[in-house]
Order: sequence, then C-alpha cells, then structure tokens
Amino acid sequence: MAENELKRLCQRLAGTRESGVIALVLPNEPLLPKHLLDAHARIADHACKKVDVVLHSSGGDINTAYQIIETLRRHCRSMATIVPIYAKSAASLFLLASDEIIMGELAELGPLDTQIVEREKGARKYRSALNPFKTLEELQKFSLETLDLTVKLVLGRAELSIDEAIKHGIDFAAKTSASLFTQLDIEKVGEYSRALAVGKEYGDRLLRRHLRWRDKHKRDQILEKIVRRYPSHDYIIDYEEVQELGFNVRLPSDEEKPIIDGIVKHVLGSSETEILCALPPKTPAKRKRTSSLKKKGAP
Repeated sequence: MAENELKRLCQRLAGTRESGVIALVLPNEPLLPKHLLDAHARIADHACKKVDVVLHSSGGDINTAYQIIETLRRHCRSMATIVPIYAKSAASLFLLASDEIIMGELAELGPLDTQIVEREKGARKYRSALNPFKTLEELQKFSLETLDLTVKLVLGRAELSIDEAIKHGIDFAAKTSASLFTQLDIEKVGEYSRALAVGKEYGDRLLRRHLRWRDKHKRDQILEKIVRRYPSHDYIIDYEEVQELGFNVRLPSDEEKPIIDGIVKHVLGSSETEILCALPPKTPAKRKRTSSLKKKGAP
C-alpha cells in the first residue's frame, strides 16, 4: 500500500515534468550494491530524454552511489535530482552529476566525506573518513598556539633573543604535543586519506563528464570544500549553500510543490526501502540492418 502511494506521486511528478522518474527512498538502510542491481533492472530497457531521481538517503557505499549515477546517466540525456528531505554523504554525489537539483524547503545535502565500514561488536558501522583529519587539524592548531604563546611568555619574562625564545618554544611545544600525536593511528590515517581521494576523484569525473565543468581550478575548489572543508559529517548543506557553490538548484515550482510535499509526508511516515519508477514504455529491441549498397568493385 505504501509503495502504491509513492508510485502514484511519482507518476504525477512524471506527468507534471514530462519526464521519467525513479525513486530511491532508503530511510533506514545505506546505499548497497543490491540497490544498484535493483535500479539497473528497472531502467535497463528504457531510454529517456530526461530522468528525475527522487532521492532520500543518508548515504552508504560511495562506489555504489557512483555506479547508480552512471547507470542512470547512460539511459537519459539529462538528469535532475529531487531531494524532498535529505541526501547526505555518498548520496550527495548525485549533486555533481545532475543538470538540475530541486530541493524542498527543509531539504539538505551533506559533505562528501567518504564513509568507511568498520566492524563494531559484530555489526557494521559507517565512520567518516574525515574524522582523523579533523583531529590532526586540531592537534596542529594546538601545537602552533602553544609555540606562539610560549615564545611570547619567554620574551616577556627573560632577557633572550627572538631566536633563543623560538628555540625554547619549539622544544616545549614538541614535548607537550608529542604524546597526543603518537595516539594517531598512522596506518588508518593513510587508509582514510585514500578513501577521501576516491570521493574527490569520482566527483571530478562526474563534473567533467556530465556537467561539462572544464575549469579544473573551479572543480578543485568545489570538491575540496565539499570533501574536506565542512566541519562535521552532519553539517547541513542547504539550498542557499548549493546555490553559492555554483550548481543549478531551485525550490519546487507551484505545480511541483504539492507533489513533493506529498512525497515528504509519505517518506516521514514510512520506514521501508522503496526503489520504484515511472518511466516511458520500454525501448523496442533494435534489429540489425544489412546495407543493400554494394561496395565499389564488388560483384
């Protein structure tokens, strides 16, 4: 019954926007390879001028998100992503491949800090690859502030040159911070660094391939910000922020608003994973053509 309601809303949306619609609604489940297989099975025999992706997800496997995006893009000329409430973490990757983004008034995206799957008491848990780097940034900040403060105190209380004061400051800051730095798991920092690089590379590829952003400096600026520069994994990237980043984003039109409001109401009242579509009729299989023209000189 719940799926029928979402399907009805998606069919209304498809009629209003004259597009194909595929809904990826995962309120309590991360993006996993099985969702890629499901999405592919639903769109495999279709070809659309435009596909709207109704997306509700807290993220999951970034490789899966990338593959779903590329699968959908192979079957349409343009793609819009509609976010009724939230598309966080790996789900935010859709932002970088969408010709248009439509966000509900309360909708939010999130930083593209790749999630690492770790085992904790026999259960899988996703952790942000950004966490150790934020810890490292705080330690670096603490060390520099300690050095600065120590040099000022030494200069104010002892008859020493600046060079001598800096030497004492470095020695004190090193001894103070050393025990903190040794608590970092260097191997894990390297692993997490590679994970963040994966998200950035996927993002760069999608911006070049689908949005035709040719300016590498601009791409690097955008990706550095959404991958590393926001302060936490839960940080809210709202409509205005997406607009400031330079993407083609807007709020729902008067015609779209009641439909998207209906989707919001449905999603908030359901805990089920739903992947469904309202797509044009399947594309008929193409027959191989044999040319009736003979090559020059052929008998």
